[in-house]
Amino acid sequence: MKRILILEDEKLISSVLEKRLINENYQVVLSDDVNQALKIISKGMVDLVILDLDVPDSGAFTFLSQKNKDSRFKKIPVLVISNSGQVGELSRAKELGAADWVLKTEFDPKNIVLKTQKIFKAIKISS
Repeated sequence: MKRILILEDEKLISSVLEKRLINENYQVVLSDDVNQALKIISKGMVDLVILDLDVPDSGAFTFLSQKNKDSRFKKIPVLVISNSGQVGELSRAKELGAADWVLKTEFDPKNIVLKTQKIFKAIKISS
């Protein structure tokens, strides 16, 4: 069973995503803190991260940078959720390894599930 870490500080969004992903037979771990999330991935039991780019204190980019410093975790795909969808912000996330993104203005848990499945399928094909 695939394990997904959701790094999101809005409790409603993380709760909705958690329920939807569990219904799709994923294991879900929640975090609203970058340092806690980094500890979770350091245990090596995460297959994908759903990351809110608006985690406080520019935490999302800190998370991506720190994750990429360790070759064991660099390959963990990241699905970004962005409030603004600004090109510079999304480009930076992609440079730091984001596999795909969703805008909160277009937020739909079904879309998150579809993008998650697409990412896992791409990983399986390329490995």
